Amino acid sequence: MLHKEVHFNIQGRVQGVGFRYSLAQKARALNVTGWCENKQDGTVECVAQGEEDALHTLVKWCRKGPLFAKVKELIVEWRKQEDPHQSFEIK
Repeated sequence: MLHKEVHFNIQGRVQGVGFRYSLAQKARALNVTGWCENKQDGTVECVAQGEEDALHTLVKWCRKGPLFAKVKELIVEWRKQEDPHQSFEIK
């Protein structure tokens, strides 16, 4: 299967609501690798790698996020996978 990479930035109420931990759990369940981290501006940034269908599922999940999150905007950029990640990490 062809592996791809997606970079996204999630804006809204996404810090302090378990977004990164829920995102990591969902990514691991989909066999997606990469990382996510809280940014100084209050957003969550993520790079995810895996099969295209799994990445689409993850992006769709990020539009809503976990229970107490309120996603206002999701900026998505598809990229060619260059440096493969071995797991999904929370930074």
